[in-house]
This record gives sequence, C-alpha cells and structure tokens, in this order.
Amino acid sequence: MKKIVLLLVLLLTPLTVLAANPKVTKLSAQLEDNVVTYQGEMESGSYAVMCKLYSGEVEIDMKSVSVSNKKFEGTFKVTEKADYKLSCANWEGGEILSSDVKIVNVVEVPNTNDNVMGYVTLGSISFIGLIVFLKKEVR
Repeated sequence: MKKIVLLLVLLLTPLTVLAANPKVTKLSAQLEDNVVTYQGEMESGSYAVMCKLYSGEVEIDMKSVSVSNKKFEGTFKVTEKADYKLSCANWEGGEILSSDVKIVNVVEVPNTNDNVMGYVTLGSISFIGLIVFLKKEVR
C-alpha cells in the first residue's frame, strides 16, 4: 500500500508543479520605427517571462525579461514593418498568452515639392528689383 501511495505522489507531483506556475494575465505590443515594444502583467510568484516573436509561423527572436511588481516589458528590433505575433509565458513553463503586434500609425509629413518658397523668393527679389529700377528712372 505504501508503494502505491508513493507512486501516486511521484506521478502527481509534476502536475501540481505545472498547475502552480503563474501565468501571463495581460499582454500588449505595438510596432513603431522598427521596434516592437511590449508590456504585460503576471500572476504573483513569477520572476521572469519568456517572450517569442513570430513573423507568420516563423519564430524570429526570443527574449526573457524580469518581472517586477507583477509587470514586465521589453523590446524587439525588427527589420521591416510586417504582421508579427508575440507569445509570452512564465519562464518555468505554463500557459502561453499571445498578442498580435499592431503597427502604430505614424503621421508622415507630406513632401511639399511645389516650390512655394522658391516662388516667394523670386517674387520678392523681382519686387525689390522693380522698386530699385523705378527709383533710378525717377531721378
């Protein structure tokens, strides 16, 4: 009987360890200027989080970050603006939480190659030249 109880304890111990792992409760990420910035929250009891960045189904990078006051944050550098997916979990295993990376819309200043300043400069010089010419004629 003692052997059966010992065998059950040995078999169930790994399951209780997996069940006790804290999990990621919140995760968000965004892409701006070729940098994926992410932040999240954990349940109590976690010291580190492992995060993996995917482009489609391909894993392109992974990092571990420390957890402080149930919160974590980090960055990934990427080479192009694309659709990415971020997955994070407790460093010691457990449930994985994923987030699609949103591209932050950056308002670009339109290129104004309409030469307005050139026309203003040319008009100003012409006007000054006309005034000088008229003053010479009046004398």
